[in-house]
Amino acid sequence: MDDFAAEARRRLHTDHGISPDEIEGFYYLRRNPILCGLMIFRFSLTLNEIGLGTANQWGAVIAVAHLYNALRHEMNDFPQWMDMEALMLIHTTQRIFWRDVPPSEARQYSLAYERATGVSEFSSNGNGMRVPKKMEQRGLAQASIVSWQYHNRFCFAHDKPIRTLPEIEKILNSTADDEVEKVLKGIQLLGPVMPESSASESATDLLHGTKFDLPLVQYSDRSLTAQFQKTHALTNIQLLQALCTRTAQESYTLNFDYFSFHMRCLDLLKDIYHEFEEEVDELNGVKLECEYGELPVAPRWIFQMMEDEEKRKDVVARLATVVEEVVREEGSKEVITLKQFLDSRVAQQQKLE
Repeated sequence: MDDFAAEARRRLHTDHGISPDEIEGFYYLRRNPILCGLMIFRFSLTLNEIGLGTANQWGAVIAVAHLYNALRHEMNDFPQWMDMEALMLIHTTQRIFWRDVPPSEARQYSLAYERATGVSEFSSNGNGMRVPKKMEQRGLAQASIVSWQYHNRFCFAHDKPIRTLPEIEKILNSTADDEVEKVLKGIQLLGPVMPESSASESATDLLHGTKFDLPLVQYSDRSLTAQFQKTHALTNIQLLQALCTRTAQESYTLNFDYFSFHMRCLDLLKDIYHEFEEEVDELNGVKLECEYGELPVAPRWIFQMMEDEEKRKDVVARLATVVEEVVREEGSKEVITLKQFLDSRVAQQQKLE
């Protein structure tokens, strides 16, 4: 779309005898790079937050993450799902599995899933409904400090003053504590897609000794951090620079396509349920309704079936048949798309420089 004043400007020019072909498009946007940057910033924050909210409402991403983890532990040769590995690195195993390390055997799968989803920890919400305890601590959380601090105020609560210094202080202090390096390890997955011969390696193994040419994402200004720690005073330009630096460092987190990944996980969870529909419905006592978001109940019963030594091998094989096809065909879709997006941003930046 052209800028908001395009029609008025076009009418003004044509009234003064200037040909429409001579009128420059996007006149105001071309001359206001900070405005353009703020528009992109707002879109990034909004899509990130809504995507996380959508994924959490349906629960398919967490459900599939637990099923995939079970397959990786039950089958040493199961292919690595790069998109899911990236998601786990961004949001940490503690958040997804409610454990310091992912569960690795049948009984642990069931317990971890019940804890992560709140199935085993219900309480009354005061309206006669039973809901999982600590709902705000379950599901995918904001992994971006920038989004956590600025999303609501910048995108919606325009009447609230922006207390710049405290927000920037949190950003710079977290950077100084090497929080960026710990939380954004998933950045390494933006490198070339792993060859099939290395599919059995864990994502953590990929994080050591590998460097990728991603200057936009890897940029960091330690001198600015050091100055802030010493004086706790920055100029307006330096404050903006600090926010730009952090946003660049969080490009991976802010631009991961949760909408697309949620839909693929939801479709996969439907296929998994249809594979085990007869057994799951019998254990559950009632048929699951896909359109009402009941699919995340299925993994609980699948994990319980895995606890039966006589059934485990068959259950794992059937589950692997459904999941492996998706992993092999489009297991790196989000990572590749994100890498292309960030590469284009780098190219644009280099062109401007």
